[in-house]
Amino acid sequence: MTGPGFSGRLTFMKSILCYGDSNTWGFDPATGRRLAYELRWTSILQQLLGPRCNVIPEGLNGRNTCFPDPYVPHRNGMFAFPMILDTHRPIDLIVFMLGTNDTKLVYQKEIVSISRGLRTLIEAARGGGFGPEEGDPAILIVSPPAIIPGNPDEACFDIRECAPGPEKIRLLGEEFSRLAKIMNCYFLDSAPVAPPSPIDGVHLSPESHRALGEFLAGEIARLGF
Repeated sequence: MTGPGFSGRLTFMKSILCYGDSNTWGFDPATGRRLAYELRWTSILQQLLGPRCNVIPEGLNGRNTCFPDPYVPHRNGMFAFPMILDTHRPIDLIVFMLGTNDTKLVYQKEIVSISRGLRTLIEAARGGGFGPEEGDPAILIVSPPAIIPGNPDEACFDIRECAPGPEKIRLLGEEFSRLAKIMNCYFLDSAPVAPPSPIDGVHLSPESHRALGEFLAGEIARLGF
């Protein structure tokens, strides 16, 4: 193969699937709409990792790990996951950032049950040949961002349903760290890096999207992707 800029050595792009909820989708707490593409943490991650990686954003508002939502369809994280794995294979790395929605009052789930929900997703990603050379993708668990008191007049029903969330989210981060060790996954804590917006206390501001994207880019590069 020849051509302008061809060095004679092929390099293979790494595929990184980011599977998450509204903070991966890019919900803007200031407007209730979606942040511009270039402001989302997944886009910042793509920009910083450059052409050696293909970052695939798969975020959905209200997505949880594996529980049916009685009010909104398709929020069960296992619902679309097998199809998404098949769609994007081979996948080198899956980044999970889920758990916030699992703390909603409607689900009545304890920390151990939420952790088991994430484990269900991890198990689904393994053994199906979704990684390079029909192996398994590497998995990075990112603990969900913290929840802080927000302006109740700005908070939607979904956010108010997370009323017991702040302490539960902190404990969930600790449990996810333990899960990562058990399941041989990478783990990163987003809480110190990307605080939620004070507008609603749950969703990331553009500044926190930037901080999270930069943090993950450095750590993912350090892991060799």
